[in-house]
Amino acid sequence: MGGFGPADLLAGLCHTDEQSPFPVWQKGHISPCFNQLILGVLPHAGMAVFSACYLGMRRCSLLQTPAPRGWTLRSIAALMLALLFSADVVLVSLIQQQDVYLDVLADGCAILAWLVHLGTVVVLQKSVLRRSRGPPLLLVLVLLSVPNTVVTIISYSDIQDYLSSSEPLKISRLALASARLVPVLVYLLAFAFPCVSDAGYTLYVNAVDGSPLLSELSQPHTGEMVAEDGSGCLSRLFYLWLTPLLKRGQTGALDK
Repeated sequence: MGGFGPADLLAGLCHTDEQSPFPVWQKGHISPCFNQLILGVLPHAGMAVFSACYLGMRRCSLLQTPAPRGWTLRSIAALMLALLFSADVVLVSLIQQQDVYLDVLADGCAILAWLVHLGTVVVLQKSVLRRSRGPPLLLVLVLLSVPNTVVTIISYSDIQDYLSSSEPLKISRLALASARLVPVLVYLLAFAFPCVSDAGYTLYVNAVDGSPLLSELSQPHTGEMVAEDGSGCLSRLFYLWLTPLLKRGQTGALDK
């Protein structure tokens, strides 16, 4: 009696041979299993995890000027991508191909990732990072999701059913996959050009967005940026930003 191991699970999910359950190359193209699981699920799972690290970013309640339009465009792009993947889930359910569960898994992970990323963008534009592009890691996460879309479009374009007028649902899937490139391009342009005239503006605790938190008489000449707010994702995950503060506490220099 055969067991039910990872190979059997992959073979059942990808509808492949148990002797080769996870092919990388298939019929002259990257296999759907490799594309969806490695190029799709893994980058989107990473996007969800690392984007969630910034959901706890401290918000500034005294901001007076609107956030740069680049942040708004990035929010719209993330929302559009979540909606496009949601529409693809509906089409997959209607078509009922043999790899339906693989597609639903990949699309579901993408929806979760972009919704979490949307929340992160909304939080960051209300934080001290609003007048910057935000953590560069966010751009890397978005770029990692592009190969999956490109391979998907190429694969669909080489399948006759996805180009036949007698298969409107499959044509719609090809159109949705192609449409994903538009919000990604908008996101990248919004990141590159944040729509801020004074992009070099530095944010400090005592001079947030040009609005001092203290009166001019009691405000120091230079504000000090909060360590956590300027830290990277790994630093926030493992509280590495606390190290300089702990060293100052050890030497009794916290009040200096």
